[in-house]
Amino acid sequence: MLDVGTNNEELLEDKLYLGLRQPRLEGEEYLAVVDEFMEAVHARWPKAIVQFEDFQMKWAFETLQRYRSRFCMFNDDVQGTAGVALAGLLGAVRAQGRPLADFTKQKIVVVGAGSAGIGVLNMAKHAMLRMPGTHKIGELGEGHNQFWVLDKDGLITKSRKDLDPAVARFARGYGPEEVEDLHEGASLVEVVKKVKPHVLLGLSGVGGIFNEEVLKAMKESDSPCPAIFAMSNPTTKGFSLYLLSNT
Repeated sequence: MLDVGTNNEELLEDKLYLGLRQPRLEGEEYLAVVDEFMEAVHARWPKAIVQFEDFQMKWAFETLQRYRSRFCMFNDDVQGTAGVALAGLLGAVRAQGRPLADFTKQKIVVVGAGSAGIGVLNMAKHAMLRMPGTHKIGELGEGHNQFWVLDKDGLITKSRKDLDPAVARFARGYGPEEVEDLHEGASLVEVVKKVKPHVLLGLSGVGGIFNEEVLKAMKESDSPCPAIFAMSNPTTKGFSLYLLSNT
C-alpha cells in the first residue's frame, strides 16, 4: 500500500490514525512517488506483475497510460472489471438470439462514471470497432453513439461543466439529430424509457438505483431479452435485483 497522505481533516486530527499526517500529495509529487515504487519493484523483481486497485479516477487512467508499456501492470478497476463486463455483454447478444456482429447495434446504458464504468465503456467501444463489418470508425461515431452514461447527477451530456476528459468522450451531444428528447441530468427512468436499451449496466457506488420502476421500464426495451448487469457493491444487493426482475 502506498500512503500519500489524506485530505480528511477528521483523520488528520485523530490521534489513533496510523497513516501519514499530511495533506494528500498531488500532481508531479504524487507521480514521483508512484514512479519510484514502480521502478523499485521492477529493479528487484523484473517479472513481477503489479495490480493497481482503487486509485482515484484521475490517476487510474493516467498511471495506466504512464506505465502499461514500461512495466508488467494492470489496473483492476479499469481493465479487470471491463474484461468481465465485455464477456457478459457479448454473451447478452447471443442470449438475444442475434449474431455477434450485432454487438455494434446494442444500446447500452451505464450507471456510474468512475474508473470502472469508463473502463467498461472504453473496452466495449474498442470491441465494437473491431467487429466484422465495421469498416470505418465513422460508422459508429467512434463507438460513442451506442452509450448513455449517468452518474449521481443523472445523464451526462456535453453541456456538463468540468467533466473529466475520460468521461467527456462519452457525453451525449444532444442536438437536432438526436431523437430521444433527453436532457442533461435526466434520470435513469427517463433514459430507459426514451432509449429502450438492450443492456443496463450498474457500476455506481450509489445504492438503490435499479428499483422496480427502472426494471418495469426495461420491459419496453427494443430487445426481447434485455440484459441487466448489477456490478456495483455490495454484491448482496444483487439478489434483491433478481427478485425484482420478475416484476
